Amino acid sequence: MNHPTRLLRWLAPPVRQERDDWAALRAQTSEPLQSDDTEYVILRKQYQELNEQNQELKIASQQRTLIQLHIRVQVILQRCRLYLDTHPTHAVSRLQLPILDRILNYVRQEQQYIRQQLLLSQTSLHYLKQLKEATQEIWTKPYCNPNYLLNLLRKIKNDDLHLNDPGQILFLSLSDFLDVARQTFQDEDLPVYARGLETARLINFVSRTFREWSENSELLLIAGLLHDFGWLMLQQQKTKLSPDQRKIVDDERGEHPVLGAALLGGVRGFPGDSYLCEVVSQHHERLDGTGYPRRLHTS
Repeated sequence: MNHPTRLLRWLAPPVRQERDDWAALRAQTSEPLQSDDTEYVILRKQYQELNEQNQELKIASQQRTLIQLHIRVQVILQRCRLYLDTHPTHAVSRLQLPILDRILNYVRQEQQYIRQQLLLSQTSLHYLKQLKEATQEIWTKPYCNPNYLLNLLRKIKNDDLHLNDPGQILFLSLSDFLDVARQTFQDEDLPVYARGLETARLINFVSRTFREWSENSELLLIAGLLHDFGWLMLQQQKTKLSPDQRKIVDDERGEHPVLGAALLGGVRGFPGDSYLCEVVSQHHERLDGTGYPRRLHTS
């Protein structure tokens, strides 16, 4: 998922809604409030607190999309300053108070989302290290003990227990997170591990709602973590390819689900383990038969 998809978040207020509120704010021009009005004083205090909190947020330079969101929040606060600063330049009426309160609530939501993304990056860096360590036996032994993977999944379940929205699980920008991760890990396979973590966390979120998913959670979560491991068996192409060479590479990449299934045959010791290879091999199949590599159809 690229930036445009990920920016359709569940937590952020729509830009159009915020714009409409500013238009409504300017349209309300009734009798101005006194500076010591109780509701007005409370709102100004909230603005000051949010402004201070926004200045305290520390975002790594690699988190480019998150920085853009932070700047958007700062712009909203700069506009609010005209009405809610210690010495405001614009008078505020009683009818404008609920509109300003709603705009400040946008800021709260955005700041909360930024903090959640920063925490998500920190915990995911730890998970990346654990996932890489947990999968070393896949490459070196015919049988892979799943205990490390199951321990990692238990941590993910516990950490995500309080999250109530998919927007709290997805990275705002996977490429930005990978740039952060590369400051700690020098590994060209990081995208495979990061996609696996995201997939497993989303599966865990969905399994809370669907009984069938919950009953097979170990199988589905491990499949989510490892679903793209077939990519690790393909040579990374860093040079420009001719059309014929590109077709060969694309055909090889289309086989990565089957390669991954073959690679994971030795992962045993958890409920549903005999289905792991089947699940991984079919993760790009579609119900209507347009998926790959085998174009399986529900009929």
